[in-house]
Amino acid sequence: MPPFTSSTEAVERTGGSSSWAVPEAITLAKDFAAAFIASAALSIPVTIIDKAVVENATGANTLGASMRTALVKLLTTPHKFLTSREYFVVHGVYTATYLAANWTDSVCEASSRSNKIPKLASTTLVNLGAAASKDRIFGIWFSGKPPAPFPLVSWSLFFVRDLGTMATAFSLPPAISQSMVERDYSPSTAKYVSQIAPVMAIQWLTVPLHLIAYDLYVHKLGSGRTASDRLAFLRQKYTETVGARSMRIFPAFGLGGLGNTWLRNALLGKPQE
Repeated sequence: MPPFTSSTEAVERTGGSSSWAVPEAITLAKDFAAAFIASAALSIPVTIIDKAVVENATGANTLGASMRTALVKLLTTPHKFLTSREYFVVHGVYTATYLAANWTDSVCEASSRSNKIPKLASTTLVNLGAAASKDRIFGIWFSGKPPAPFPLVSWSLFFVRDLGTMATAFSLPPAISQSMVERDYSPSTAKYVSQIAPVMAIQWLTVPLHLIAYDLYVHKLGSGRTASDRLAFLRQKYTETVGARSMRIFPAFGLGGLGNTWLRNALLGKPQE
């Protein structure tokens, strides 16, 4: 890949056709602001859900009780919720993901290049690492067990889970959106539904990976837990976890993604899509 250069250098050396250009600092700063603000709102429900899923999967609490406790904390002492370690971690994950998308867009725009493949690559790489790290941290913090090394197999299951989610999020929406528009749905409705529905559907396939990853942290290989024990655990937790993981799709892929795009366009003076 050609080296990164400033916009001026790119024009002087190549006429702007073959080198990558670095956007102005103010553009990068606005990209960061959009990512940070969009992530702040969506991270509230995602934090509540993700913590509840971990506590439920590891036996530290039930799904409903964990959510109620978090909601009470949010409503009665919002400053404590918004400065909690779990909120900071979730906010960091989504800020990093949206920032990767925004900076990729800005670099591609400054370089007059397509953003499709670079944006897919940058957001996937950032989100894979950040999301898996967040889930590991939540497992250690909220399992109710003494902190222990996180098994490599659990890391692997998180990565496979997120690869499936990201592949679905990038590959299916265009076809679904086009099909809905052809059936007389408005473009805005088609765009929103096509971004949300596939990722919600894939939860039925990825939730077992999520649950087993945590079960392997709490009950490590060689601990005496049998395959039938793990299957019984899956049957017990599966449906409610799919429901919870699907709920988080609305803020994560809807509110956050659309909000980040809207804020970025507004800050950069671009027309809203």
